[in-house]
Amino acid sequence: MMLKSESIFTEFTDKTTIELAEEYRKRKITSVLTIVFTDIANSTYLREQLGEIAYEKLREEYDNKFSEIVEEGEIGSVVKSTGDGALAVFSEPSAAVEKCLQVQRELGSHQHFKLRIGIDMGQVSVKSAQGIVSDVFGRHVNRASRIESIAEPGHILISFHVYDCAIGWLKGGNISWHNHGVATLKGFTDAISIHEVYDPLYCEPQSNVNFPAYEGPVFSKRLVDTRPMKLNKREWEDLYRTLKNKPISVFPLSATLSKTPFSYYTDKIRMIADKLISLIPETPSILWVDEFPDNNIRERRVLTNAGCVLDIAVTTEEAQKKINAKRYFLIITDMRRGQNSTAGLDLLYWLKERGVLAPSFVYTSSWAIAKYGEQAKKGGASLCTAGMVSLLDGISQAIEGFYYMIPREPIEEKNDIVQNAGGQSILFGIIKRIFHKNV
Repeated sequence: MMLKSESIFTEFTDKTTIELAEEYRKRKITSVLTIVFTDIANSTYLREQLGEIAYEKLREEYDNKFSEIVEEGEIGSVVKSTGDGALAVFSEPSAAVEKCLQVQRELGSHQHFKLRIGIDMGQVSVKSAQGIVSDVFGRHVNRASRIESIAEPGHILISFHVYDCAIGWLKGGNISWHNHGVATLKGFTDAISIHEVYDPLYCEPQSNVNFPAYEGPVFSKRLVDTRPMKLNKREWEDLYRTLKNKPISVFPLSATLSKTPFSYYTDKIRMIADKLISLIPETPSILWVDEFPDNNIRERRVLTNAGCVLDIAVTTEEAQKKINAKRYFLIITDMRRGQNSTAGLDLLYWLKERGVLAPSFVYTSSWAIAKYGEQAKKGGASLCTAGMVSLLDGISQAIEGFYYMIPREPIEEKNDIVQNAGGQSILFGIIKRIFHKNV
């Protein structure tokens, strides 16, 4: 696990301040981790029914088994006991979800103990001793605890970010997902969707989570009352070049309303791509750069099914040749290729230097996003994500961005038609095509 020192942006005035700041820096280490909070349901009642000694003996056996599952393969670590539960950390969200499902399968039938489990991920402060994590702190630890508190006994609730990063990796086996809706948890201002992962052979999703309806964006009347113009080749060339001064913006996703987001975005991307293709004189081409393209077959199929032309490159050099020979609507790259852990950054810097206008995305592991995400954004990446849902949403936004670049004209209504003295109809409200004056 790679740990990153926390920066101190303090105006130092004396030696004592510097020494205190350096001591603080060494003590405060941060890392992006997946946080698992567990709690034994009805523990107070069980203590009274079983007796203190019997309860503690059973709990110790239960905790040992839980630790064995979490720490098997050295992909997770139990940080500490929280009394009647535990705090565990994982480097990857998919590993955390898999291990919690294993806990659900192996410990779910326990005669007395039923675990509530909550999972979140993000940057946390890490306290360690001799290379072993002894405690973690931060808002994502608190949010995992809040999520655990709304879970029913025997169930696993996770934040959107864990779901987003795990669903693309957990494709097989008896794994099902349920979206409980969008919520703002106590103590947090940002709304997220709460998801449940479960093995349908062992349980069904819990039914007691009811969040208020999410109010999505409202489209402006200007777009409703207008229609896009169909462009000729000259007009489209001119419009594409405006990306230099007004690039397409992509906003990170923090929640999903759909119960089946993969199907939802498959349909959405196909719909908006169809609209775009009907208005411009070329088919959108997308370049996907990845050393192991087979890892992204499902995601790439969404693009081909939408009618886009999809090109694949497995090396940076191959990608550069394709970009020099062809115009792309979007470039998606991984981060590591071969022994080069920052190949994605190298490509981004090259794109920026060449003035390539197409939006560029980085789609890679959560570890790589944590380590290189900020550099990627500075290098020109419109989106950096480890999540499949976030990627599909970003692709949708990018294609929509091209679609809404296209000039629009008012939709003609009946009251736009008047009769002149000669009885001829005159249509008002028709706008000249804005590019004709340049032809």
